[in-house]
Amino acid sequence: MAAENLLASNLGLEALMAGVKVGQQVNESGDSLNADTRTRAVAALRQVVYTVKEQNRLQGDSGSVLSVSFSPDGETLASAGSDGTVR
Repeated sequence: MAAENLLASNLGLEALMAGVKVGQQVNESGDSLNADTRTRAVAALRQVVYTVKEQNRLQGDSGSVLSVSFSPDGETLASAGSDGTVR
């Protein structure tokens, strides 16, 4: 299953999203899905849910993040990237 492969590749958040998608498909399929496939899908979803411990991540920087600063109230942060940008 895709979720298991993503989990094995240390892509926890992506694995969790794939697992949830499979879970939704299993739920929507009702009784039309054979029992073995349903069992495997549910087992994979359980594995992902109980294994993934995703931390917050910065997205949008194309290079390395060189520095991060938080606002005094702790609600906002700015990152300085190796590409010369501040986000």
